[in-house]
Amino acid sequence: MYKVEKWVKGEHQCEKCGFDPTVAYPLLDTKVQSSMMDVDHINPKIKHTPEGEKPSNYSLNCKHCHIVKSHEEGDYKPKKYKNG
Repeated sequence: MYKVEKWVKGEHQCEKCGFDPTVAYPLLDTKVQSSMMDVDHINPKIKHTPEGEKPSNYSLNCKHCHIVKSHEEGDYKPKKYKNG
């Protein structure tokens, strides 16, 4: 719902780099534009907890920023190999 709420408010920009698919690709369908964005957990360590699933822990990011952040956080590693 976070992405939908942001989109309805006209807040289409990546919260990390500022990319806006409605500006970059104005002729594309809204569904395609919105598919270029992901909802990311700001603090991934509290994912799947009541606190971690609140809008205050969400960020709207473009696919590129989400991939980079996930890589930096080690999301590609199996849980048993993650520190913390």
